[in-house]
Amino acid sequence: MQGHIHTQDNYEDRIRGMCLEMCPRNERHTREKEGLLHKFEFLESSGEVEKPLPDFERKKRNRNFRAFHQADVQKTVKSFARSAAGMDKTIPTDLRPPYVLIQTVEYLCTKILVIDEPFHIIYDFMFDRLRSVRQDLVIQRIQDNIAIKIMEPIIRFHVYAAYRLRNESISNFDPHINKKHLVDCLKRLINLYEVNNYWGASRMEFETLYCLVAPNSFDVISRAISIRRMLNEKVFDSAIEVCLAYQARNYVKFFRLINDFPPLISTYLVQHVKSMRIAAFEIMSSAYGTKTCKYPVKHIMSILSYSDRLQPLDDLRHLKIDVIMDDTKQYYAKFCKTSSTTFANEQIEALNFDMNGPNRGIEEAEYVNYVSKLIWQSK
Repeated sequence: MQGHIHTQDNYEDRIRGMCLEMCPRNERHTREKEGLLHKFEFLESSGEVEKPLPDFERKKRNRNFRAFHQADVQKTVKSFARSAAGMDKTIPTDLRPPYVLIQTVEYLCTKILVIDEPFHIIYDFMFDRLRSVRQDLVIQRIQDNIAIKIMEPIIRFHVYAAYRLRNESISNFDPHINKKHLVDCLKRLINLYEVNNYWGASRMEFETLYCLVAPNSFDVISRAISIRRMLNEKVFDSAIEVCLAYQARNYVKFFRLINDFPPLISTYLVQHVKSMRIAAFEIMSSAYGTKTCKYPVKHIMSILSYSDRLQPLDDLRHLKIDVIMDDTKQYYAKFCKTSSTTFANEQIEALNFDMNGPNRGIEEAEYVNYVSKLIWQSK
């Protein structure tokens, strides 16, 4: 079956959204009144609008006015809200139909993602609004190919965020929460592929991601091998090989294959770079930990895909591995074989994420438009 978009006809037993804007009118007015708009949703030409308080409130607070921004109908996006007692989440006028959900995701990925703001602020806004899109999908039980078209860019966003914010403080970005939502979205998308028997070109990308998100999972790899022949793609084959190399701690093969993937997939593999480098240093400590053995740092830089020669020197220092320099001013690592070749958590945390390859600098400002096009790929 080709990867064209179609919708199922059986809507009789479903709730059908009737909101034709990115944010329902009632929510927009409530958030405007209570000052809960995000700055990305302000009506720029209006500035702040003064809202008079009731007399009793004015006397109580001893002030005359409260200032709030007005909402821009074209920019305000429905926010995520958990189900609560007395709150009906199934009102049709508060739910967006499939084509409005598609427009919303496109707006977020092409307009918000490229705003010149710190990326953790953009992430927080997009994370919440895309979660609301997923909520509308679930409530309306949309499970056709349109759901696939919506879920795919949401997953790409989480993949890119994991890379872009990898060095951000935990107060601004929680990688564990991001990964949880990424995995949940991937599982839902894989299920949608199977329910709709969808074998479009994009499936290979997300089946590949599904492998690489959980390279240690026997079930995930077994499933990948079972559909290998149906996908028949070199990139998917490489993903399986990377997972097997990861499980075997074959760091040479892992780093040799890591740059064979499309940009966004390759950026996600950066998540596994630190653990594979740790595996490499543990193996090297065991194999080369003799008094007379010294290992060239430039070789470490090459096989572990460091982007410059200072990075392996920093990592060796963090792991308390001695480094010496010979008469030719070449650096060598002096590994030490001990009863335990594992490293402490604080040593591991200090290691470098960055690697050499075609995706270096993808987080820089000049790449944002490029990434936006990768995330939102119009069919």
